[in-house]
Amino acid sequence: MPTNTVPSVALVLGSILVPGSGLCLAIGVARSRGWLTFAAASLGCGFVATASISLLLALVGLLNLPALVIGWILLSGITWFTAIRSRAWRGYIEAWRRDVAADPWATITAAATVVAFAAVRWTYPPIANMGATAMRYWADALEIADHGGIPASTLQWGTLLRPATSKSALNAFNGSMSLLSGQDPLPAMGILLFIVSVGLVLVVMAVFTELGIRRLAPIGALFLFANQALGSELTADLTRNLAENWGRLSAFTGMLLAVVLLSRATGGAEEDADGIPSGTAEIVLTGWVLGATAAIHLVAAAVGALFVGSYMLARIM
Repeated sequence: MPTNTVPSVALVLGSILVPGSGLCLAIGVARSRGWLTFAAASLGCGFVATASISLLLALVGLLNLPALVIGWILLSGITWFTAIRSRAWRGYIEAWRRDVAADPWATITAAATVVAFAAVRWTYPPIANMGATAMRYWADALEIADHGGIPASTLQWGTLLRPATSKSALNAFNGSMSLLSGQDPLPAMGILLFIVSVGLVLVVMAVFTELGIRRLAPIGALFLFANQALGSELTADLTRNLAENWGRLSAFTGMLLAVVLLSRATGGAEEDADGIPSGTAEIVLTGWVLGATAAIHLVAAAVGALFVGSYMLARIM
């Protein structure tokens, strides 16, 4: 991508990571895990949070830049204030230090994989998004952004069509991103494709790591999302900014949260300092992420829910 897109990438990525990391810190997501799990959860939860705010604003007809900024500041401010006040970040830093010290080579390999994959994806031409499916959903997003909400119909190819409500959260999210990065489809979708591509590799590596295959996690992620040799469908879908990619990011995030939560589940429920049973907020967050995935891509949501149910049954057995 051109170097002049760096500020736009930073802006869009920041609008996702800042509320996502604050949310994870405030709730205590992956508090005893490594940096990879926290980074992946922050990115995925930040996307779902931004998409949820965008959808809520669209439903009440207030999707515009001032309202979006207010919603973003409220969520980020509340979560970061809670995290800083509880000094939760200290426990995270100590957990990351222990994780790196326990297996420095795995840490170096994971970090190098993310950096190398991001460098390769940065060279991907935005014009590759010039496809009917990607352009259709971007057009829906622009209609929502221009209308300030979900319109009854959209004018496309000379005819009135109903907006794709099955992906309403994603369309509202894309509409919000168009307010930040501009309505020109190719540069904007190029930025989003770069972020979701790197995010998928990051989240899938975290899932593999939490499932106990830490050192092979980078290979597994690259096999799924950088596998040109075998023509993987997951790899092929990353050639364009498709709804499938964002649905998978959200679904894998829900799977990651569920694996972390279930792996440390015990017979007795501990309580936090405020009297809330430990893990309750994480359960709510996991359900929210998986539920929101249904408004992003229903097939991805079904696969994520099936995985979580199967993993829970396996741990019970």
